[in-house]
Amino acid sequence: MPKNTINRFAHVVLPIPVDKPFTYAIPSDITEMVQVGVQVIVPVGERLMGGIVTEITAEAPESDFEIKMIADVVDSEPFVGGDILKLLEWISGYYICHLGEAFRLINPGVNLEKTRFEVRRSSEHLNEKLTPAQQAFVETLPGDGWVSLKKIEANFSTNHLRSIAHQLKKMNIIETRYTSPKTKKIYKTVDCFQLAPEATWLEAAQKKYLENPSKRSERALALITYLKSQAEPVERPVLQKAQFTAGLIKKLTDEGVLLKTQNELARIQAQHFNELVKDVVLTDEQQEFVAQVVPSIVNPQFKPFLLHGITGSGKTQIYIELIRRVLEAGHSAIVLIPEIVLTPQIMGRFYHHFGDQVAVIHSRISTGEKIETLHKIRKGDFRIVIGPRSAIFAPFKNLGIIIVDEAHENSYKQGDAAPRYHARDVALYRAQLNKIPIVLGSATPSIESLYNAKAGKYSYFHLSKRISHRNLPRTLIVDNKEQWRKGGEFVLFSDNLLLKLEARLVSKEQAILLQNRRGFSPYILCQECGYVEKCPNCDITLTYHFKGRSLRCHYCGHSEPAPDLCPQCRGLDIIYKGIGTQKIEQEAHARFPHARMLRMDQDTTRRKDDHAKILEKFRSQEADFLIGTKMIAKGLDFEKVTLVGVI
Repeated sequence: MPKNTINRFAHVVLPIPVDKPFTYAIPSDITEMVQVGVQVIVPVGERLMGGIVTEITAEAPESDFEIKMIADVVDSEPFVGGDILKLLEWISGYYICHLGEAFRLINPGVNLEKTRFEVRRSSEHLNEKLTPAQQAFVETLPGDGWVSLKKIEANFSTNHLRSIAHQLKKMNIIETRYTSPKTKKIYKTVDCFQLAPEATWLEAAQKKYLENPSKRSERALALITYLKSQAEPVERPVLQKAQFTAGLIKKLTDEGVLLKTQNELARIQAQHFNELVKDVVLTDEQQEFVAQVVPSIVNPQFKPFLLHGITGSGKTQIYIELIRRVLEAGHSAIVLIPEIVLTPQIMGRFYHHFGDQVAVIHSRISTGEKIETLHKIRKGDFRIVIGPRSAIFAPFKNLGIIIVDEAHENSYKQGDAAPRYHARDVALYRAQLNKIPIVLGSATPSIESLYNAKAGKYSYFHLSKRISHRNLPRTLIVDNKEQWRKGGEFVLFSDNLLLKLEARLVSKEQAILLQNRRGFSPYILCQECGYVEKCPNCDITLTYHFKGRSLRCHYCGHSEPAPDLCPQCRGLDIIYKGIGTQKIEQEAHARFPHARMLRMDQDTTRRKDDHAKILEKFRSQEADFLIGTKMIAKGLDFEKVTLVGVI
């Protein structure tokens, strides 16, 4: 494109570890579409990437390199608002990470399909200095036209041909390019079919189905007759359910007999947890706190509140009432929760009050669901977002309140990859940018939150009473060492706990057993030489898993079969030390063979919605005991649970 057509330049942040945005020229034909916050496709070396525009200028920067042009615009609507752009810049500085790493948090590449690398000949004369591999590569190319590298790889035993292509490009023997990537569909689609006008059918089809129908065309004629009786196009699954095969449908479509169209299907976030929720009247304490927050909602201003409420004091009902006021004011709300496992229960409560205005964002939903959910948030279809850390980046245009439930939880701190941010602090800064109130709710506030309240940075409020004047649960600490001394053997369950578990079975009540380690045993030990099996990558003990008799590292995922002999001394005396959820489950089955049990840890909740399905089974009393790790100790509420054992 001639230089005189370039009069604007865009600063684009890419999700790679760099500290500054890249500058690209904006082609004149897409000038109006490129604005701050828009997602664009730009060339980076020999490939294309998706990035976010952070600034637009009229002056070209001083550079010794040629300024490349933006290849395409994913959507003319901004991908994120200005507040999130400022928020990510703040994260980059505050948590000392690359700007590109901070922008990974909003995953700007999620809308792009994989790009295609293509090559073609640029010279008819082969260089005599070519290596055998280069020679074979060139001879594979067609005489003219572009061909994808993927097709060339089909003729070679290796799929690492890109380096050869770049070598040949430097020698001016071939040209390379990347085809512009297409954006993924936001909505799922379903194929629909209807009869085409008979005059448009292929001549052979008219003869076969209209003039001289034969017995071989029986199924095709049945499908034609079926569609004649339908006023609207029929979806493919409906046709296949009626025993019309995919091959038959394709054949009739190719012959012009059927017309194919596509209908959009909105993904529905399934509700696998159906808690029975009752409308309640706020207590005087609850109403007093709501009255303190409402002025900051009506006349928006940044004001942090620390809600210190004992367990069962009705903090969730306060959140619901505050969000109702926010929606009445025409704004939206974000509710942060510490664990995915809390999503089903709190989602059920909010869905009861606000219906289809509620969306959930977390790592277990598919990429397609996330794209669609974010698109609907931008459109304003969803006005409430619930989820763990990543929900704080929901692209609301008119945010009215942020609520951080269980604000003391360490789960809000991301520690496995840069940026290692704390979602509670990010929520505070986003509330400050949007000049809105934020509520930090907790039964056990963190030291720093209490200090900020004492220093006057937060408005402090204490809920001292439980709903309906319920008593706090009685707590009993049992020292199993005493029982070990008396009985001469180590036991998992004390006599006291066994009696209480038996009582729950008799009275048709439920119990929860908590152990903060998954697997069967945290490590195995050779009693003859003291050898302990460790992870070759992390140098920590491998956890023994009873199912499959394997040793696994819970950090890097390394797995290996459990040994029958000591790898060091070949001894037979290998013991399994420590306690995991699998061991508790096995012991509970041995003690109570007729009890129904569910186990909830990372091993049983790997698939989408597994955690919701387990909780729903327990809520509907399909199990007597729920055994699990810390994910079952996060504010869950079950009416029939009258005993919790912490092993």
